[in-house]
Amino acid sequence: MSWAASVSLGTSPLGQTRPAWVKSTDLNQGGALGVGGRWLALAGLLGVFGLGCVPPSALPVRGVLAGAPGRLAAGELELSGGVIGFMDGQPPWVSAPLVGGGWVATALTERLSVELGGFAVPLGRGAGFGFLGARWTGAVHSTSQGTLFADVDVGLGAGGTYCTPDNCPGSRSPRVFELGGTQGGAVGYTVGPLSVYARVKLEEGKTALGHLVLWPAGVLGVELRIGHVLSLGVASGAFSLAELGRPFGFAPLYQLQVTLFLDAPWRAAPTTSATAR
Repeated sequence: MSWAASVSLGTSPLGQTRPAWVKSTDLNQGGALGVGGRWLALAGLLGVFGLGCVPPSALPVRGVLAGAPGRLAAGELELSGGVIGFMDGQPPWVSAPLVGGGWVATALTERLSVELGGFAVPLGRGAGFGFLGARWTGAVHSTSQGTLFADVDVGLGAGGTYCTPDNCPGSRSPRVFELGGTQGGAVGYTVGPLSVYARVKLEEGKTALGHLVLWPAGVLGVELRIGHVLSLGVASGAFSLAELGRPFGFAPLYQLQVTLFLDAPWRAAPTTSATAR
């Protein structure tokens, strides 16, 4: 997910200074919410810094980006989890991970897989989402040195954000329900146990309180396969926000990911992995 805030907003109720590196226009135009409820470009920061939710902004339903393409073979299960933190232009340069998510995926064939997962903002007011998606993967080009993979994915999700009436004008409930979608794609090159990749995605979120919110994101990543059961990955990039009537903002981020690979219980016999290293 993407978080951006005005650089002049000061300190949150949790005593944390909001990141000075955030790139944004003035997010409190008109001062409609007063000093205690100034606009943040991304609803994620509202949860992270304990400010509640300020509709109509909606969160992504997936948040954490998938790893390198082409890593799951037919009949395998993938148990994957990741966390996201921010990068700064001044010491200490990076924040601790602030949000996270995970999913279970299985490859029905060498090309088609399905996944079920969730995404959470555990700090502040809190938010949680679940999603169901499908992914198509293909080997674009293969040589004796390595393989170029590409994938595309689509998904739907739902969830909600916990807030109070004071911080959610227009809402009569302490919970704001949201529906959303996610689409994305990636290209990656695998040589032995190492994969490098570029991944982009677009997420949409909509609550009953406001406009449709779009969340574009992109990262460059590296993934290391350790044996046949474990993969470690790190990626860096940025999230952004697009919503009618809102200033544009973006925030640089990093992502850490761990994945376990298992044989699915219904796997009849071993198959040759498209990602064998």
